[in-house]
Amino acid sequence: MDFHCEIKEQGAQPTLSIRTRTPIDGLPKLLGESYGKIAGYLAELGEQPMGAPFVAYYNIDMQDLDVEIGFPVSGSAAATERVKPGTLPAGKAAVTMHVGPYDKIGDALHRRAIDSRCSC
Repeated sequence: MDFHCEIKEQGAQPTLSIRTRTPIDGLPKLLGESYGKIAGYLAELGEQPMGAPFVAYYNIDMQDLDVEIGFPVSGSAAATERVKPGTLPAGKAAVTMHVGPYDKIGDALHRRAIDSRCSC
């Protein structure tokens, strides 16, 4: 198995992220560029991410995805032109950790939704 999923109760977590729009075929490149910009800003601040990167999807329009790409951080930081501070809200979260190539992530997400071995 190349992924693990579970339901977690999480507290509110400060973030730095970029919210933007893209067609699905542009998502892999956008993720890399966005994580790079945020990591560069964290380095300027002398900070490290406080957890795994995340992507929040605000719609399911594959030609015009509204996504927020970011990292949890230790505290608030000033906004830049692209990178904005925010908060992941407290509550239950379905968490899937995929290990492998990006083009196989759909397999993990689909399996999470139907696999009785997963508590998600």
